[in-house]
Amino acid sequence: MIELIVVGRPKSLQSSTRSLDGWRQSVEEAARATIPHGPVYETGPVHACFHWFCDVSAARIPDLDNVLKPTFDALQALVFADDYQLTDIRAARIDLNSLSRDRSIAADWESWPTKLVSHFVLAEKLEEFVYLQIVDPPNLLEAPWLPQH
Repeated sequence: MIELIVVGRPKSLQSSTRSLDGWRQSVEEAARATIPHGPVYETGPVHACFHWFCDVSAARIPDLDNVLKPTFDALQALVFADDYQLTDIRAARIDLNSLSRDRSIAADWESWPTKLVSHFVLAEKLEEFVYLQIVDPPNLLEAPWLPQH
């Protein structure tokens, strides 16, 4: 499993070229810091979880679906060989203002990934950020919601 935290607001496909380039650079830097020697997933399908922690009351929040492509394009050749390998993406936009930073109150954090909790609790000033997980895909053919033959 690969875990990345990218600080900042993800950019939409409709953003300016300069803005998109800045976001892609941030994603690439986070990936290179975690995986210095190239893609872990060179072949085969991969699954991604994209959790965007943001202030939803801020003006001009980009659509969630429009920030996915620039982010995953930036990971190409760094985490996986080709974004075609992505077979399953789970995405969420989470309001930072709805979460308590007090660990004694946040009992739900026990089920959160350690890297995410550490970032959330230890940040002096909590800015918007994206938490990404890239993993081997679940076997969707065994999903309980599929009709049984």
